[in-house]
Amino acid sequence: MSADVTSTDVVEQYLKRLRHALRHVRSEEREDYLSQISEHLEETRVPGDSLEQLVHRVGSPETLAQEFYAAERAKLSRPRRIARWFRRWWIVIIVMVILVASIPVYTWASQYQPLSLEMNGGYKVTVVSFSGAPAKKLVGGFSAPITWELAHGHYRLSILFDATNTNSLPVGISPVGSLVNGFPNPVTWHLENSEGALSPFVSAQAKDDVPQEILFSETYVCTPWPKGNPNAHGTSSTFVTSLPIVETFWWFQHTVELAVQPFYLEFAGNCFTTS
Repeated sequence: MSADVTSTDVVEQYLKRLRHALRHVRSEEREDYLSQISEHLEETRVPGDSLEQLVHRVGSPETLAQEFYAAERAKLSRPRRIARWFRRWWIVIIVMVILVASIPVYTWASQYQPLSLEMNGGYKVTVVSFSGAPAKKLVGGFSAPITWELAHGHYRLSILFDATNTNSLPVGISPVGSLVNGFPNPVTWHLENSEGALSPFVSAQAKDDVPQEILFSETYVCTPWPKGNPNAHGTSSTFVTSLPIVETFWWFQHTVELAVQPFYLEFAGNCFTTS
């Protein structure tokens, strides 16, 4: 291979490194500068020069690039330097603006809870006796909550209440599961339509002014307390005013306590087993 061809390859390698070092420069300015350096190298080229020798004689491409950047910055006024910085970092700036703007949206969505916590529709609490002593329905006074007394037998407690959305944006609703705090035995959930038909409640949409009627049920099998048991001479009771529902909006979930018709359950026997 001739010395001239070798020298040409060395110049091309040098210009390739310089082009990479100037990759942040606008293409027109970069090509113009590369053309000037190429002419200078051609004029001062020494046949047989290696890349190391060329770098030693002319300076490294990276050093030339740094000098070019410094010269360009010196020529720019402060407003133009700021404008160029913005052009380089516009993606980062846009991302930051989006993140800052999303904070109020995130906070609002995480706290969005439009379900009414007040009693707004038809509410009903019933206890059905399948066997044994019928459940006693007691009322303490004109405005006192109803008390259902369970003694010994097989009973099913049913609570009808609704989930009413007071806002225009719909939310998803779903039951909390088969175990509910305050209820010792497994429970079941159903939806009731306007005609009284039931369907399993797995999930549903609560929309504006379209209440979802929910039927909550639990079964009690009550047996008399054995003689000598400390509970045999008294009763225990629980007061129910609300039931939990899982509300979903976007990717946020809340457990919301929805109002039910307040009532007492009074246990005169052992009602805390399923058989």
